[in-house]
Amino acid sequence: MIKILLVLALGLSIALSHEKVPTQELKPEEKIHYPPVVKLHPPTTHFSIALPTILFLVSAFYFLTKRKERDIIIALSLLSFFAIAGSVTTGYIAHESMANIPIEEKAQEILHTHQSVGFVLLGLSLAVFLFSFLINKNPAFRILHLILCLALVLGVFYQGNLGGTLVYEYSVGVPVR
Repeated sequence: MIKILLVLALGLSIALSHEKVPTQELKPEEKIHYPPVVKLHPPTTHFSIALPTILFLVSAFYFLTKRKERDIIIALSLLSFFAIAGSVTTGYIAHESMANIPIEEKAQEILHTHQSVGFVLLGLSLAVFLFSFLINKNPAFRILHLILCLALVLGVFYQGNLGGTLVYEYSVGVPVR
């Protein structure tokens, strides 16, 4: 229960023990060679998780303390949008460049869900950014902005879970079998 509260309240990730499946060294002709762009996607996704989480925490703090600090919220909203745009772009390029690499059918389904959720999060992050300009005009806009931020954070956590499933359970993007 404490782990769940830490994850929800602080955005912390708790590593779970996975089945110990021994990996085998592949022969050079068996190795799957991914294009270099695949390596750009993981670093961008970390910003896409951290920045919306920070945005939500800052927005919640200002909401609870009734402070009207719009500039920092606008800046964090913009940074969150660019981070998510970078993740979607690198993910799309990586997905297109991996089209000829065979993966399991279930992993393919998760990959398509992962891609669709990414585009939804991009649109949601744009909405959060646009609403950040209105938060001082009406208390209802501030509440709506906070709800959108929470939805964005929950969405990026779900998206991170999908990505982790692809990597850790199906070895998508990882040159092992």
